[in-house]
Amino acid sequence: MIGLLSIGLPIAFMVVINQFFSTGSDFRTIAFMLIIGIALVQFLAFAVLPFLKGIGVFKGLSLRKREKIIRVKFPEIEDLLLNVIELRELVDEKENIALLEASIDEKCNRLKWYRFDKAVPFKRLVLPGVMIVSLMLIFSLGRIIWPEFVSEGYAKTIHYNQDFEENNLIGFRLLNSDLKIGMGEDLKVTFEPIFKLLSENIYLKVGESYYSCENDKGIITYLFEAVNGSFSFSIVMDDFQSEIYFVEVIPTPELIELQIKVDAPAYTKLKSIVESGGVDLNVAEGSIIQWSLESSFTNNISLLLPTDTVFRNNIKKKEIFRYRAVKSGEYVFNLKSDKIETNYELAYELIVNKDEYPGIEASQVIDTIFTEQVYFQANIQDDYGFSKASFTVKNAEDGSIVFEDSIRINRDVRYQRVYYAIDFEKIGLEGMSFSYYLSIWDNDGINGAKRSDSRLFTKRRSTADDRFNDNRERGAEVEEKLSDSKELVEDMQDRLNKLINSQITDEKDDWEIKNKVEEISDMKNVLEEMIDNIREENKMINISENIDGERREEIIRKQEEIEELFENMLDDELRKLFEEFKALAEEMNKKDRLEKSEELKMNLENLERQLEVNLELLKKLELEKKIYDLANQIKKLGEKTEKEAKDENAGEIKKEFEKIERKLDEQLKDNEELEKPHDLDKLKEERESIKDKLDEAEKKTKKEKSSSEMKDAGKKMKDMAAKLQNMMSDGGSGQNSIDIEILRQLSRELNDFSFEQEELLSSIQGANARSPVFHEIGKKQKDLDTKFRTISDSLKSLGYRQAMIAQLLNQELFHVETSFSNLFRNLQEGRVSQVRYEQQKVMEGVNELAVRLDELINSLQAMSGEGQGSNAFTDSKPKDGGEEVGEMRSKQESLKEQLKGMIQKMKSGQGGKDGNKELAKMLAEREMMRKALEDLKNGGTLGQKTKEKLNDVLNMMDEVEKDIIYKRLSDNTLAKDEWIQTRLLEAEKAEKEREEDNIRKATEFKGELKADDPEMWKEYNRVVKRQQDIMKYQEIKLKEYYKKKYLKYLEILEREEIK
Repeated sequence: MIGLLSIGLPIAFMVVINQFFSTGSDFRTIAFMLIIGIALVQFLAFAVLPFLKGIGVFKGLSLRKREKIIRVKFPEIEDLLLNVIELRELVDEKENIALLEASIDEKCNRLKWYRFDKAVPFKRLVLPGVMIVSLMLIFSLGRIIWPEFVSEGYAKTIHYNQDFEENNLIGFRLLNSDLKIGMGEDLKVTFEPIFKLLSENIYLKVGESYYSCENDKGIITYLFEAVNGSFSFSIVMDDFQSEIYFVEVIPTPELIELQIKVDAPAYTKLKSIVESGGVDLNVAEGSIIQWSLESSFTNNISLLLPTDTVFRNNIKKKEIFRYRAVKSGEYVFNLKSDKIETNYELAYELIVNKDEYPGIEASQVIDTIFTEQVYFQANIQDDYGFSKASFTVKNAEDGSIVFEDSIRINRDVRYQRVYYAIDFEKIGLEGMSFSYYLSIWDNDGINGAKRSDSRLFTKRRSTADDRFNDNRERGAEVEEKLSDSKELVEDMQDRLNKLINSQITDEKDDWEIKNKVEEISDMKNVLEEMIDNIREENKMINISENIDGERREEIIRKQEEIEELFENMLDDELRKLFEEFKALAEEMNKKDRLEKSEELKMNLENLERQLEVNLELLKKLELEKKIYDLANQIKKLGEKTEKEAKDENAGEIKKEFEKIERKLDEQLKDNEELEKPHDLDKLKEERESIKDKLDEAEKKTKKEKSSSEMKDAGKKMKDMAAKLQNMMSDGGSGQNSIDIEILRQLSRELNDFSFEQEELLSSIQGANARSPVFHEIGKKQKDLDTKFRTISDSLKSLGYRQAMIAQLLNQELFHVETSFSNLFRNLQEGRVSQVRYEQQKVMEGVNELAVRLDELINSLQAMSGEGQGSNAFTDSKPKDGGEEVGEMRSKQESLKEQLKGMIQKMKSGQGGKDGNKELAKMLAEREMMRKALEDLKNGGTLGQKTKEKLNDVLNMMDEVEKDIIYKRLSDNTLAKDEWIQTRLLEAEKAEKEREEDNIRKATEFKGELKADDPEMWKEYNRVVKRQQDIMKYQEIKLKEYYKKKYLKYLEILEREEIK
């Protein structure tokens, strides 16, 4: 230890001296030699010599000297140890050996409890040991805290013969742990001063270049960017330059090329994706991703994926990785080189789009008339398409499927709107509560098709008796509300009459009149609400499923007409009149208020008449629905009776028939309450006969055969049902049938009236109130008024029988009657100018009435051949070919004007979404027109020249329709329409000339062609009827569903007539 101290302390002393003082090489040489000398002496004295003594080269302490040292430590053993030494010496001399050994053993036993090692003074070694440890700690801390100080001082001590620059306590400590970097990486050199920083001018010297460093609170830094080659640098501050540091640049792994290919699953129909370079990927679930990459300076590659990690060692120049995408996450390429720890890492996002569940949003529309018919509209969407769709009905009680049907969809369209219709009558379920919904399946080829259901709809289908009773109750409620409305209007009229009288006689002051006006206005609000409720209630009345075919469609038409009558009862004009009437009460203007009261009075009278008409029409319609329903029930019961002609069924059949009879009796009572009841009393004999047959069948024993009676009863039931239907049919009852010729006669009378009114209007010019001419005009106007009232009464009477007439003509009749009332009031007051004004309004109103009546006649002419009491209009006057072509020309004129308006809108930029709807409507009308023209051309009644012209017209129509389809509307399209119009005019002229020629020829050959020959007219009537039906289809607005049914019916009818 002393040797170590003798070496370590001088060296440590020299390190400090060399760093704090400028020592020359001579001084360091002497000091170093002195340290070596001292170290050598100490080594010989404290290391070599003890070792030589230990191996016997030199003699060490004798036993007796050692005994003295021990006795000093342990005085209590006295001479005991010395005696052992002496006895041992005697043993060596070989005298009395056994006795001596026994004595030695006895003394050794007494000495064995003593620790003779305690006699050595080891405490003298503590201080040198502490000094050595302290010296080592100080040296180590110096290397950590101030490495340059220790290393440089040590270097100066060891290299004693070298000259060193004076450092004046200048030095820097490099804080970088390593100066090895990958190629292209940045290197930030960081160091700090060992002592106090003497200057701010610190640079890094690289070759002959100097780079200024940044000083941040004593930490010196410099950033080498994108280092591509090895280099050396040193730290320079003023005249000081540090040692040289070497930066080693090692080539790093590098990705030279990366190609990515994504192949989506086949069912998605997505195109393959090819990308160059690393990119974030957004792929469909189940896609196969292939990475092809080429790298340099790379030994190993790993690809970290969301569900796996792929390792490749000793890679080739080009490597390919494949992965089936099932989970989102990152995909990371890690390129490694054996020469550097730094890895080249490329991380990108991988988004895997799961095949989502298909979406479906469905809504239903329940037919307001056929409530068992439900229409669905569903918007469906999916990522990649669909596999199927269905409609399901489940029993609400046990959840069992009672009906299932597939729905047509386009499997490849990802977003689409689908439609479905169901008639719950056809699938039964009477008296059952059930739920139903639409389902859609996607085409998931990875996880299997997934299903989504629409929201759940619920329904309870009542029994036939329930529906019959429900409709009867609803009908009675509507009739009762209509009666209440009529009473309310009568009350309003009564109050208004009293108000008018009080204004004339001045019985009430303005404040009382104002209150009365308020009362009437409030009653109007109540009336309006009542009519709205009636309209809604009427829509809730269903048409029984027992009514089908033509009669069902006829009832639908009538019900729609009645609904329109309800909607037009309180029109905007009447509402405005009430507002003006109320406003005049506020202004306290007696004269204007009185005139407005009179006008309101007439309107209320008209409203009361409308309510009467509506009530009568509604009663008739409800009766018809119930009678038709019962007739079909009787017919079905008859079919059942014929089919199951067994004696044990006779009693059951009889009970069912009596049940229907009771319902029929109720309806017969309702029939008697009509102003013009149907003649239904002729069924008494049939009813009695049926019951007699059933009684006979019931009385027979089981051994006797009763099938003949049952079959007879069944046949009679069917005959009774047919008779009952014919009685209810407007066309067959006679009393409710309207011959179109009557309407023509009324139209002619209106035209005659118009001419007479025009002459009277001309004659009043220049007359004054006091002249005899004015008085004579008043008398003639009275005569015209009487004539018009006759026409008006006839039309109103027809309105009671047919809602179509009431709907079309009621308002125009009222306007003319109002003008007549005003006219006579002005005649009495001698106001000539006002008389002329009202005469003009009368004439205009009558002309409008005549035009409307002519339009009605034209629309109804096509309905005259529908036959078998299916409608309420009859006509026996056929049209010739020229008239048919003329009607086509008129229709074409209307279509041309429609096209002209559309072109103007498109030019002004007003097309848009509504424009597309108008184009679709226009195209539909033109297709109907073309179809009618084709039927007319192919009917066989036209001349060859006419057909040729019509053929040219049809070809040009195709061109115009193409322009509409492809939205190529222009003035050129309009010119094509003009050409069509001209050709139709030529065809009409050619056909009329041909017909006139035929008439002339028929006159020449007397007896050869008879106009009343049934065979001659048979084919003609068939074609004409077909054309009339086509025109009816064009002019009468029907729902698309019924249009298809109607066309199908026409085709069947035509085939039957051909047979």
